[in-house]
Amino acid sequence: MPEVPGAYAIYRQAHVDVCGTILDIGECGPRPKSKPHGLRGRLASGVAHSASEQMALDIRRGHIRNDLRVVWVEAETKKRAKEIQDALITLFRRECGEQPKYNTKPENHSNPESFVLIYAALKVAAGCKT
Repeated sequence: MPEVPGAYAIYRQAHVDVCGTILDIGECGPRPKSKPHGLRGRLASGVAHSASEQMALDIRRGHIRNDLRVVWVEAETKKRAKEIQDALITLFRRECGEQPKYNTKPENHSNPESFVLIYAALKVAAGCKT
């Protein structure tokens, strides 16, 4: 996992469709005051946020039984990472009719079509049918 800004998706194995596979889409930027930085720091962070807390609770309760994996795309800046995240969530919502399970804030992008190739690559990396 790189120490750079980027967007990521947490997914579970053993699902075929993107709607049942992708659980959370997020982003992170530079984290100069913490080690590790960037994507690695975001996922290793002890800083709680609503998605990580709920996901951890669901794992403990046995609601998520399959192995979780992460796929990411690097970005030049935090602003670009946020743009990628919003576009991926928008494309996911168009395909599935709802946000990923652990994305509670409705993120929107005005031109998600320019991120279709990234979205397709994310689905392939997560083992979904495109």
